[in-house]
Amino acid sequence: MTDSIYDQLNAYGTVAKQRVVENFSGSAFDTDRWENGFGANCTPTMGYNGTEGVSFVTNGTSNAIYMAGFDNKCQYNPQGFRYISTCKKNNDDLGIRSGIGDTDSAAASGHLAMMSEGSFVSSRALTTNNGGSYVDTFATTGGGTVPLSQTEFMFDIVGTPSSITLTFDGALQITKTTALPTSKCQPLMYTQDRGTPAVKSWRTIYMECYNT
Repeated sequence: MTDSIYDQLNAYGTVAKQRVVENFSGSAFDTDRWENGFGANCTPTMGYNGTEGVSFVTNGTSNAIYMAGFDNKCQYNPQGFRYISTCKKNNDDLGIRSGIGDTDSAAASGHLAMMSEGSFVSSRALTTNNGGSYVDTFATTGGGTVPLSQTEFMFDIVGTPSSITLTFDGALQITKTTALPTSKCQPLMYTQDRGTPAVKSWRTIYMECYNT
């Protein structure tokens, strides 16, 4: 019998770590994997305006919102995980959070670690919670904060027992050692129109999450 690639690369008895990779391809958003925890007036749309990936598009209604999670199937360890994804929005009044959390309702998650952009924050941030209140830690570079942007970027969140780090386009911006989540989590993507109502969109083309 031929060993699997995992068995060839790791010692026998080593348990494979939980991992998911999402390329957001195809003609429809994968609702077998992603469940809408709550939301209205915002629709996940594949290939929006001829672009690749999935775009969460509001319909111009005030407080349009969408929350995508794994139906509260929490298989990821916040003290040993990595979450990689991309972000591009067309309006800074669109609040965005992407990362891991224990409940597919960002307003109710007691434990989370998420990249925050848009109208949720004044500049790019790492938002965490350890059963209390949300704590935003703002990214800094060159002595100042990292401004909100409508340019596409990649981000990388890494959690260990002692810290969570956030990297933008390969540059480490935040190392956080307080308010760290401890409950098992799931991948989460959350967007909300918090400014003047208009058709707004957040696009992502990749998401990877795994236990380390």
